[in-house]
Amino acid sequence: MPPLALTAGDPSGIGPEVAIAAWRLRDAHQVPPFYLLSDPELVARRAEAIGQPVKVRTAGAETAAALFADALPVVPLGSRFSDRPGEPDPGNAAGVIQSVDRAVDDVRRLGGSVLAGPYDAPPAFSQAVVADPGGAVLSLSQLKSY
Repeated sequence: MPPLALTAGDPSGIGPEVAIAAWRLRDAHQVPPFYLLSDPELVARRAEAIGQPVKVRTAGAETAAALFADALPVVPLGSRFSDRPGEPDPGNAAGVIQSVDRAVDDVRRLGGSVLAGPYDAPPAFSQAVVADPGGAVLSLSQLKSY
């Protein structure tokens, strides 16, 4: 089974911290392998800032599961993120949207199905509905603007 794709979300929010916590608790809670679509340097800095250092490894969707036991796999995006927790930056919007688009592309490449989207959803969201190769369905949704 391919790993889960975890989209970046707004880097000024708690997305990086949630991913870091999930990876740190992977064994205790049997967290399935996942990768984060984000900026690897931002994730490493945030982990240090919250006192939860983790080994971050740059990965591709195809290599993430093999890295998951020893490092938090992060698939880099073409856009870099500004790292100011609690201070939304409109300059991060392109990377945030790119994370949803990339997750949809990865679903297609790794054998899943895109059931809908990505499409614009009022008032300001980018959304897609996907299914993994086993048929489990989930919705990807991301705020497009600030």
